[in-house]
Amino acid sequence: MNKPAKVIFGGTCSNSSKIAEELTRALDANLGRLQVMRFPDEETYVRVLDDVEGKHVIYVQSTAPPQDTCLVELFITLDTLRRLKAKRVDVIVPYLAYARQDKEFNKGEAISARTVAKILDAVGVDRLYTLDVHLYRRLGPFSLYGVKAYNLSAGRALASYVKSNLGIEAPATIIPDRGHTPLANMIRDIVGDDFVFLRKKRKTGWEYPKIYEKTADLEGKDVVIFDDILGTGGTVLRATQFALSKGARKVVVAVTHALFLNNVRGRLRDAGVSQVVTTDSILQPESVIPIAPIIAEYLKSRI
Repeated sequence: MNKPAKVIFGGTCSNSSKIAEELTRALDANLGRLQVMRFPDEETYVRVLDDVEGKHVIYVQSTAPPQDTCLVELFITLDTLRRLKAKRVDVIVPYLAYARQDKEFNKGEAISARTVAKILDAVGVDRLYTLDVHLYRRLGPFSLYGVKAYNLSAGRALASYVKSNLGIEAPATIIPDRGHTPLANMIRDIVGDDFVFLRKKRKTGWEYPKIYEKTADLEGKDVVIFDDILGTGGTVLRATQFALSKGARKVVVAVTHALFLNNVRGRLRDAGVSQVVTTDSILQPESVIPIAPIIAEYLKSRI
């Protein structure tokens, strides 16, 4: 049986439209057209300009800040594609907002990740693809509260860039916590075996974590800190202070999703970070790793 024609659409958030264009070329698909506008009261207007009936549709939309606006555009567009009788609707959300709150830490809290998943399920998403999602640290398929999802990673691309472009051959690699062990295993053959897994503790998501680590030989070494998200920079700042206190020669930060909130660039620079490298999941001046090839490599044999 012939596979349905593939049409790829890109949303307006971050550089979603550019990623969609790159995927169209890589996957030999057609580029779909959307009309997206904001009304004077900031409500979102979406119009699908191409016929999608009976077709396999892939929609790319990051949900970087402004998260709520981007999520509404995501939900409205997906619902419209399904209503217009697309045969299959997959969504690529490079940065998935609200993924931090995946359980009730304190009584009465919203489980935001569950709410997002329920809406995706309600609009009929067949498969969700995301990148280094915060609530699922392993590479591969997982269920986002019933939604079939797949977690890709930029870890190897970031590690290769650090080694090849920054000339750091054998760094001491700091990983934020043991939950990121799959990341360490993924990049071990690139960066070597000199890993430091930090132990951290914080009471709420609003405060900087305290780092508890006693034994780490970082004297005179180049240190690379890997993480999935750089928001206000609390974990990375504490890790940088720890590394320099142990005698590190240089500190580089490599993250998948860089939000750069609350003047974190200046604070990282003042703390002694030499360079930050990130992907274009959220387009920043520091974005040196394109994610379209990572996504395309996985999808080529599967769609």
